[in-house]
Amino acid sequence: RLPVTVDVRLEASGAVSLETEALQQVSIPAGERVRVPWQISVSQGGESALLTFSATGGGYSDSARPAVGQAPDGALPVYRYQSPDVLGVSGVLDAAGSRMEAILVPAEAGAATRLDVQLEPSLAASMVGGLTAVESWSYESTEMLVSRLLLNVLNYRALRDAGIASPELEAKLQLLIPDALDRLYGRQLADGGWSWISGAPADLQLSAYVALGLLEAQRAGFTVRADALTTTLGYLEQVILDESLRVPREWTLNHALTVYVLAEAGRLRPGGAGEALFGAREQLGVTGQAYLALALGKIAPEDAKVTTLLETLRGAAERSATGARWEEQDSRTWVTDVRATAVTLTALVRLAPEDPLITDAVRWLLTARRGDRWATTQETAWSLLALTDYLMVSDALRSDYEWGVAFNGSALDSGAVAPGAPGAPGAPETLAQTERWQLALNTVEGGVLVPGQVNALEIARGEGAGRLSYTAHLVLDLPAATLPAESRGIALQREYCQVTNPALPADGAQPCVPVTAARIGDLVDVRLTVIVPKARYFLTVEDFYPAGFEAVNTALLTEQQSQGASGYDAGGWARWNLFERVDLLDERAVFFSRALPAGSYQVVYRLRAVFAGEFQTLPAVASETYFPEVWGRAAGGMLSVQP
Repeated sequence: RLPVTVDVRLEASGAVSLETEALQQVSIPAGERVRVPWQISVSQGGESALLTFSATGGGYSDSARPAVGQAPDGALPVYRYQSPDVLGVSGVLDAAGSRMEAILVPAEAGAATRLDVQLEPSLAASMVGGLTAVESWSYESTEMLVSRLLLNVLNYRALRDAGIASPELEAKLQLLIPDALDRLYGRQLADGGWSWISGAPADLQLSAYVALGLLEAQRAGFTVRADALTTTLGYLEQVILDESLRVPREWTLNHALTVYVLAEAGRLRPGGAGEALFGAREQLGVTGQAYLALALGKIAPEDAKVTTLLETLRGAAERSATGARWEEQDSRTWVTDVRATAVTLTALVRLAPEDPLITDAVRWLLTARRGDRWATTQETAWSLLALTDYLMVSDALRSDYEWGVAFNGSALDSGAVAPGAPGAPGAPETLAQTERWQLALNTVEGGVLVPGQVNALEIARGEGAGRLSYTAHLVLDLPAATLPAESRGIALQREYCQVTNPALPADGAQPCVPVTAARIGDLVDVRLTVIVPKARYFLTVEDFYPAGFEAVNTALLTEQQSQGASGYDAGGWARWNLFERVDLLDERAVFFSRALPAGSYQVVYRLRAVFAGEFQTLPAVASETYFPEVWGRAAGGMLSVQP
């Protein structure tokens, strides 16, 4: 046992660069270890940093990348101290002409501010973009697993049926879809249903959605476990049977979704639940009536009940310059105007493919997107389901036109879309190719965005068949330290509190002694107070740790079991199990609540100081998963750690 002299090296690429020598030599005493520091800087561009550490000495050598890297190559994500605000515009050009969009950049915008511009020459490009986007959802709930599965299946089927060759994408989907199926099987309950959280009973809405995902995967040619699908359908049939025996019968949109899924599986017979739902159709809303029309139309397309439902849906359409939509919102059942429009569009495409409302609804759906996707997994899944059906019955792939993009009077790019036909082998790749540009501030090398004034983005297309869709999103870099807390339906406050007795649990029962500085090894409680003036559903509260701290996770046996995270009413009198799931991730804490009644609540978790320095604290954010426009933000700040 002798000391060892070791050459230690750091190789850095991506958004970081070294400020000190890459190679350092250290002497390590026998049986001990030595920390080797490097000084690095983070550039304004780039979203990740690839760090490779290596050591050679004493006849040994080794190298590694950080285990917490989230990318396939082990790269670390870069989080900047900026506002998450994103402003966007979108549109569709159905005929020759041009469209001008005004982009106002605040004078105080930081150097990382950018404008993301995207053009999609056909529905095929929109669908490929949706597939890429859904892979980036942050949290893997059962619903999001199904949405990812469903979208992968829809893209696979649509591109295959449209004859658009994409070997790389097809090979990727052949791996992703079976993997998603395997993940889902492990979550099924003994009665065949599916629940939101471990230990909870089966949920009808979620179980029907899982069954739909399994059915679509099976139709696309993927192997689906027969026992998993059969028991799920049996659970759905039993629930519908039990509900039909209730007096009075209380039918909901979720029952209509279940009947639709059973019809898709060939397990819905004339009369019975479908007949009962039709008699109570006024209780179902727009989305429920669209599901019921799809279900009854699957059994008997010429049935007068189907005609009645379609006429009712036509009468509920809201027309505007951006197209036709159907308005309905219910956060308990994930329904937004986008999802209501998508489900209704599906019903019209399948049951009345010549209806003039169809093209208007497609145009509205495309303008309602945010970049590659819609606002939520549900909106994205149902929109692409509708557009997949539309793709197969329309001439959406018969595109043949030229296009151009200009910014502030200067040409940015131009191109052409080649003609193609649905089902034609080898349809040109231009139909499925999305064009993208990222424009930086003119204070950055090569940047053209001008802060403090209106910038002009012009999209143009020439004569010919086809539809050109575009989106432009201004990603603002506004220093978080200058941003106050903000409430758009949810108020959120964050406090850092001193831990005077580590043996006591992290909770809201003790008075908070505010902390602005700590020493290495100190414990700090983080209290997030959530105030909702009305009931909120499927709520997510997300808080990034200051960079010099790590979360105390009681799932590890090395931690005191009293130091966990918890949720309380704001008075600290009752421990309501309102936040059913807590994820203490590498860089953030995330709290999930399926239903939060109106009131004031606290969630509390504990941090430990591990590195010295001055650390900026990103604002905590709370939002409804399926209504992201309902959100709240705490203020940013600073927290220091002394040696």
